[in-house]
Amino acid sequence: MPVETPKVPEPKSHRSSRALVIVYTLGMLYVLFSIDWRGRRPLPEPKVVAQAAATSEQWRAGAAKVELDAALPATVAGYPPPRPTAKTSGPLSARAVVLAANDQEVGLVSAEVLEIPARVAKAVRARARALGLADAAVAATHTHSSFGGYDRNPVAEIGATGSWEQAREDALTARLVEALEKAHQALAPAQLRAAQVPLPGILYNRDRDGAPNDDLLTVLAVDDAQGKAVARVVVFGSHATVLGRDVKALDGDWPGRTMRGLEADGGGVALLLQGAMGDQSSDPPKDGEGEPVDRMGARVAKASREALQ
Repeated sequence: MPVETPKVPEPKSHRSSRALVIVYTLGMLYVLFSIDWRGRRPLPEPKVVAQAAATSEQWRAGAAKVELDAALPATVAGYPPPRPTAKTSGPLSARAVVLAANDQEVGLVSAEVLEIPARVAKAVRARARALGLADAAVAATHTHSSFGGYDRNPVAEIGATGSWEQAREDALTARLVEALEKAHQALAPAQLRAAQVPLPGILYNRDRDGAPNDDLLTVLAVDDAQGKAVARVVVFGSHATVLGRDVKALDGDWPGRTMRGLEADGGGVALLLQGAMGDQSSDPPKDGEGEPVDRMGARVAKASREALQ
């Protein structure tokens, strides 16, 4: 009858040594992959800007805005579960601006949602190239109170956007494409001017109390040949979380109010691009009318108008 040989436990010192080897190896791999092996390289001058500067030919531009038709009820995207479900919605839009110089055309496309999935961006950029554009940048206003359900990524589903539905992804893609197509169709001679101003007092660092923030506001004015506004492109970074997680209706938060405020004042199509927001959050001004979110949007809109005067 065979006799089983008892297993001798591995000495504790051997186990400790093996653990140290594993930790050391992982640490070295982390360092190895963190090194920038490519080195520093000068950035090439943007092709459209380079050609326009070389030939002094006239700019052309077009802009468009379409409503986002979110099916209701909808999961509110932007926070971990449990997430509220909205049965009503405020105005939410997709916007696009197309700029052209010589034979080069580029697009800026944005939607009042939390984020843009890679699949959606890829589809919009493919349509841009089919229209003859060199490419298009596809962005979100990063509002934490718009609809979810459009991102198939499991991490996004669990962390922020809720269960994915093909119909919601298709609808978001279609509206972004529609805005881009309409902006492209509207291309006409244009003139551009830009300004940058600091906008202090309405941001705070949510990670480190008193840490500095990037409060620089950049605004690009796109006007037609007669000086009438075609578009206003605003870059300012701050998380769109003024409304908080307990919203009852879908909402564009302060970026939506900034864009609608500029549009109501004859600013053409207003498109807001988030800057380097990182840990920057909004500290709405105490003065002014309406709720904090209204005051935040109004302040950024007002600063954008005044910067161009």
